[in-house]
Amino acid sequence: MRAIFLLSLLMMIDPLIGVGYFDPDINDYDAYGLKIAVNNILLVESLPNNYEFLIVLAPYNNVTYEQQCFMEYVDVDHYVYSVGVGSDANDISFYAVGQIIGSSQYQTGSNIDNNIFITFYNSPNAESCLAVSQVLIDYMSLSEPNFLVMVVHPTGQFALVIAENIVFKYNPFVSSRITTNTSFWPDKSFTPRAADIDTNFTVVAGIVSNGPSSRIRASVVVYLIDNNLRQIYSNWTYEPFNSSWQSQLTFSGTNDWSVKYSMSVDINNFDPTLVLVGVPYLNTVFHFVISGSGTILTLSSQIDNGNSIGFGKGVAWLASDQAAILANRYTSTFSLWLSSQIWLYTQLPTIGLTSAPTAIIPNNQQPLPSTINNQLLNMRPISNSLAVLDVAGATLLILSAQPGFYASTDTSLSIESVSIPTISTKQTCVPGTMKNNIGIHPCALCPSGSRSSAGSINCTRCNSSAFCPLGAVAEVEQSQLETLTQAYAYPTPPDVTSFDDILLANVFQLRPYSRCIVISPIFWMLISLFPLVIL
Repeated sequence: MRAIFLLSLLMMIDPLIGVGYFDPDINDYDAYGLKIAVNNILLVESLPNNYEFLIVLAPYNNVTYEQQCFMEYVDVDHYVYSVGVGSDANDISFYAVGQIIGSSQYQTGSNIDNNIFITFYNSPNAESCLAVSQVLIDYMSLSEPNFLVMVVHPTGQFALVIAENIVFKYNPFVSSRITTNTSFWPDKSFTPRAADIDTNFTVVAGIVSNGPSSRIRASVVVYLIDNNLRQIYSNWTYEPFNSSWQSQLTFSGTNDWSVKYSMSVDINNFDPTLVLVGVPYLNTVFHFVISGSGTILTLSSQIDNGNSIGFGKGVAWLASDQAAILANRYTSTFSLWLSSQIWLYTQLPTIGLTSAPTAIIPNNQQPLPSTINNQLLNMRPISNSLAVLDVAGATLLILSAQPGFYASTDTSLSIESVSIPTISTKQTCVPGTMKNNIGIHPCALCPSGSRSSAGSINCTRCNSSAFCPLGAVAEVEQSQLETLTQAYAYPTPPDVTSFDDILLANVFQLRPYSRCIVISPIFWMLISLFPLVIL
């Protein structure tokens, strides 16, 4: 009887093991998708460990209590993969997509349930955060929902959900809200990792399998698709240089979701023909140009950060010629974080990225606030500004500053108490520095031969006869400089200063004294050799 009972128990448990139930780590803000979205109207962040959303309304430079609130998920069994807003939307609305905790992760045959949800939130009141209310929620079934990427049209009118083996369009403003396409990807093994959308097209980055017999198990692919999900305009596949360290990577274990193979995509809102794609596993950021009325995708340049992993964890355009790259560093297995930096580029050429950044955050003008963890996960652009998410779910808003000012992240300089999220303050460029364009980058030192006063947008050239070192605040005439000699006189040392010289000086000299001859080693050596000479 006991054997029959155990057999029955195993038969009951086996289907559960085979199917696999979704049980995410709700404390991991880096899992499955972007937990933050922002535009000029609102910032929304999914807080999975609290089963709620954080909502902050603009303007961001002086956030009050009425501008921020928390809103609970529809159900505590909902796990939000990512949130999204229209970059140019003019109302308070956002989307959220995710999976139901405890639902079947791999569904086949008759064992199919609604395991995926998408929600649309909207508020008729643009002045009160508390007025945000849920409008719609829809459920659907996906056989393998591990890879689920959502993008929201710039107007906020619809969202595209891109998954493995299926893509669908969600429009909350029509009766048939969901339109699906189950035969969209030319390669059935394609798994999306990141995407961004413009008015007429979407750029999707992901991985395709090369088969178990191939040394390189998978390859990075970027697709340019139309927003109606009817066709793929163009695609590009990464091929490493034979002599590069990237050519030794095997891309094993890509069938299951892992932050190791996460990616980032951002289309330039100021010039939609420019696209950045970050692939941290390759430690590389790719710069693409879109031509042919939005139908041709061409790689124009790429940069990396040496033989490490993590560069390109996040990418963001801040202007038509300004960009930010999240330069993280991890161990080779991606299991341990080492460091995080934000590389800022200004005055970029249209043909690609430059190898050296203009500035790096943190710096002496822009340290990381105490409220922000050193480990940064991702970032999203807000026009010329930037929202940064850390490993604990805290958010840092770095707001752009006009020429002559910089965005300070030093909370000790803020006259307001530290808010949620942490927000930068506008500070005047100190004397000896300048900043001549709008952006989040710090003020730059005036080069040698120039000077500046506080709040300068340019450095003033000094007279050729004046002394103006790097970061000079004023001219100093050469005649006012006093010549100083740093040479100091020391006592003359004795003739012999080391013991070996003393020994040599005494051993190999004979003085005309009988005692000196008796104790001389040379004398006794000659005495010992005399019998041998006679024999």
